[in-house]
Amino acid sequence: MTAVIADRLPGSYSVCGWSLGGQVAIRLALQAPERVQRLVLVASTPCFVKQADWPWGMEATTLTLFMENLMRDYTQTLNRFLTLQISGSEDQTRVLARLRESVLCDRPPDATTLQIGLKILQTSDLRAELNRIGQPVLLIHGQNDVITPAGAAEWMQQHLPQAHLRLFPHCGHAPFLSFPERFVSCFDAL
Repeated sequence: MTAVIADRLPGSYSVCGWSLGGQVAIRLALQAPERVQRLVLVASTPCFVKQADWPWGMEATTLTLFMENLMRDYTQTLNRFLTLQISGSEDQTRVLARLRESVLCDRPPDATTLQIGLKILQTSDLRAELNRIGQPVLLIHGQNDVITPAGAAEWMQQHLPQAHLRLFPHCGHAPFLSFPERFVSCFDAL
């Protein structure tokens, strides 16, 4: 996935990744540090699965259940996943409507593609490589995020040499939808 994206990008660039996209952004920075000028990681984590030494992950069984349920009832599972993403947000009804509008727009995501993404989340662990990121990193995270807990962002701030954390109170997994003006203003810090 990272190679396909890198081939489509200009010679040097800044990259912003949300959730799984944050892991893609980290991989881009690790694989081509001379091309990546800076990173913005939104509601992301270096490791999505809870481990003995990583309390800020999701239970592996939860991700497995999502994968199984996608095959059984795609629509209901996708709606549950979207609802989970706005959990902890201040204005959940408005944020969920905007999220559904953007995700379910012209072409809803393909079930197979979603399963591949969940498989990446199950197996990817970038913690050991994170300290190799030398570029400036802006971390934007919702304080009430139940998918990627804020502790993961705080951990990344401590382990990335040039990281700045913007933690949004009363916010879940989609800070750009919950607080769009505040989200955009964070880019001034870069």
